[in-house]
Amino acid sequence: MATDMMPFPMANVEPVWMMIFEMLDDESKIAFANSCPIWHGWVQDKIEPLLLAKIAPLLRPYVTLRTLMDLRLVSSKTCNSIDNALALHPCNVWMDYESSALQNKSIPKIRTTFRSNQHIRRFLRQMSEISRNPFPSKSVIFVFENGWEYMQSEQANYSIGLNFWRECTRMLEKFGSFVEHIEFGYVFPKILDTRLGKSLSDCLRLVPNLKSLALNGNLDDWTTHVNGYYDQYRLPELLQLESLSMSGMGQIISEKILRYCCSPEKLTRLTVTRLDELRMLEQVYRFSELYVLRTMSSSEDLSRLGNQENAPKLREFHCGEILYSNTTPGDDLGSLRSLQPFSATLFNISMSRNFYAGNFQGNFVFPNVTMLSFGRYRGSLDVLLKFSALKYLKIGQLVDSEPQGSVVSIDPNRVLDSTIWKMIPTLITLVFGKQKYMRHNTTMVNQHRNANVNCGITAHN
Repeated sequence: MATDMMPFPMANVEPVWMMIFEMLDDESKIAFANSCPIWHGWVQDKIEPLLLAKIAPLLRPYVTLRTLMDLRLVSSKTCNSIDNALALHPCNVWMDYESSALQNKSIPKIRTTFRSNQHIRRFLRQMSEISRNPFPSKSVIFVFENGWEYMQSEQANYSIGLNFWRECTRMLEKFGSFVEHIEFGYVFPKILDTRLGKSLSDCLRLVPNLKSLALNGNLDDWTTHVNGYYDQYRLPELLQLESLSMSGMGQIISEKILRYCCSPEKLTRLTVTRLDELRMLEQVYRFSELYVLRTMSSSEDLSRLGNQENAPKLREFHCGEILYSNTTPGDDLGSLRSLQPFSATLFNISMSRNFYAGNFQGNFVFPNVTMLSFGRYRGSLDVLLKFSALKYLKIGQLVDSEPQGSVVSIDPNRVLDSTIWKMIPTLITLVFGKQKYMRHNTTMVNQHRNANVNCGITAHN
């Protein structure tokens, strides 16, 4: 007896089954699509968005930013995939000055920027019905459009600042759980009280998944009662924080953030600049996993950091200030000697201000450093012979009054003929002043060590 085939009772409830479908693994999805014609049709209609969600992370290096933003509109699943791909890209935690960032300048950091109270309020009104992540790459910047210095009076300064922090808090109360990268740019007045101090603490408490934090200010330094406030009401611990940059935040607040917010086992990148004292903050010594560091310090500070029991395996050290050695005032070779404990892992050293080599007598060696930068260089260039793997050298300016060295020299008027190319055969790129010189044929240069020729070396503007 023939039996009529009745449709499956739930086959007409597409949204229910498609929610189940998205929870399946790849093998089960194929079985689902082949189990009945109706389900196969549903999957066929949605095949493009489903595939797009999978390949979106792979598209990041090859498509334009505008295209990625348009793809976010395809579906919520595609949007989440793209946002995760953007947020997980390492450029989000790179410091602007580190080698990875310099070598990948074409990769933009995608940020959603808020410059005023009105901007934040308008955004919250537009997002009033939205519950998912509104930030591509899960990154936000809060910054005053004109900065504190343009405020008309101290009272106006304080009032506007307090209101701005309140709006930031409102924003993060709704969307803070999505934020993984945040920057506060010059949203601090010079003098802070406990109300503004509490606002910073409240905002940080609302971003539990934060991976990178940047704080830029112009603080004189915080008053004693604010210092005591953070001892009584601690800043939140940010367990996922990998990258921290603080500029002009004052000695006290910088120490407090390092002490309370950062995990010694998690933080890998640290910048602390524009402090009153050219000394390393005491809290820095706690961090054993650092591999990118930019801070003000003396030779003694660096030596202490490198010789402690849980010394970090630094890969890059950047100093934006003059490194003075207390034992040999004015001789910055002490700073290089103090980096010797990191020689096995260091590949990038940058002294972006003055550097004085004195009459070089070196008892150190850096076999793995491939990138080396100086601002104004004074003294013997024979120091460079201690960097046996050097490929990239940047010198902003040579001080003419000092001898350059008995072996290594750079003639500012004939850079291509200078002995540096012969005596450092690994060197590929020399940035001297505003000019860049490239060696394209190292073998040829080495074969003509004694010849006055420019073999394989070219100048680039």
